Amino acid sequence: MNFNENIIVIANLGGFDAYQVDTVTGIDPQETRNVSAGTQKVRRNLTTIKKFEYIEPHTHTSDDMSDQLGNQGHNTGEQHNRSLEAERRGMQQIADDIIALISETNPPKWHLAFPQENLNKLTEMIDTKTKEKLGKSIGKDLTNAHVKDLLSFFE
Repeated sequence: MNFNENIIVIANLGGFDAYQVDTVTGIDPQETRNVSAGTQKVRRNLTTIKKFEYIEPHTHTSDDMSDQLGNQGHNTGEQHNRSLEAERRGMQQIADDIIALISETNPPKWHLAFPQENLNKLTEMIDTKTKEKLGKSIGKDLTNAHVKDLLSFFE
């Protein structure tokens, strides 16, 4: 697959890394046991173009567990709703950042790795124009994968 000038987005709810793929072609002047001198080589480099860390602002537990009057509300289900809302806002932020990045860089294609449990929700939040350029999307959290291994997941 030709990845030249494509964008690779690796994200989860805590962070976002975007890489541009550049193909470098050259002639190997060295002769080795496996390669004769003058052999043409092709190498793909991943260059970081954007990096975000998403951190929820710090709040006091008493703020999270009490209503406006200061009454403690431990069993109201509000904590569950609050965490779902924080997750939704986090995914919307990632979707907005992806839309801005793809609009700004205008790559031929872009590819996405995001944890499987939220991949469909995230792609639904991305506009149609940006989704049209989406190549491959993978339901994996690759944020801790080594950069040199990333392309192998999309081939």
